[in-house]
Amino acid sequence: MDDFYAINFVKTEFREAFNSGDAERLITLLDPEFVYMPDGVGQTMGEAAVETIRKQFRDLARVYHVQLLPIVIEIRLQDSIAYDYGWHIWKKTRGADTKPIIVRERYVDIWRKNEDGQWKLWMYMNNAEVPMQTPTAA
Repeated sequence: MDDFYAINFVKTEFREAFNSGDAERLITLLDPEFVYMPDGVGQTMGEAAVETIRKQFRDLARVYHVQLLPIVIEIRLQDSIAYDYGWHIWKKTRGADTKPIIVRERYVDIWRKNEDGQWKLWMYMNNAEVPMQTPTAA
């Protein structure tokens, strides 16, 4: 399988894990040495990161129906490492009659190909979206 296709496939699985409310589907995408650096929360690694993701996912799904729309700007590949970056747009709804909460974040995913040729999420980092800065002349 072409590596660009494979990264797009696992990114689709990432999206569908959230959209289906399936924490374990997300966990299967994580590298054993996964590093988690979300905005506003301390960094965790390895099994602690997996457990943090599992708990946060379940807490989120308990309160909201979540829809994730990833906007991938670019995928870059270098041997057995790849990264993609862009925006994650989260639509969180409490119930059928409530107005959804829309959150837009910037993200970087770093993927690592394992010995079996599978791409696994090695590092996830996100932060709040801020307006683009335009340089000004001095």
